[in-house]
Amino acid sequence: KGTYSVYENMMETLRSFDYDKLKEEQKICYDLAEYMMKLNLESSKYPDFEEYLSETSGVQAQLPVLLVEYNFYTENDIKKGQAAPDLFGVAKKIQQTVSAVFAF
Repeated sequence: KGTYSVYENMMETLRSFDYDKLKEEQKICYDLAEYMMKLNLESSKYPDFEEYLSETSGVQAQLPVLLVEYNFYTENDIKKGQAAPDLFGVAKKIQQTVSAVFAF
């Protein structure tokens, strides 16, 4: 509810401007801001998805980084590396994320 209130307040502030008095460039900015606020208002109804699927911190963004940073120092590490995704619980985390998204 807190995030939704923030976006409602931002939308209210935006709508306090007289659109007809804005210059063309300002109208473009206004339209974009209004569009983004509407998207944010809609998505704030689903707070559980925010972190799971976020552009920069969601599972789909972090997984490649996690796997790329896995270091191999010896031949034995390489042999064990085939199991690296299981060590990190990758399959389980992906299944949890997919289940959470489609539970609604």
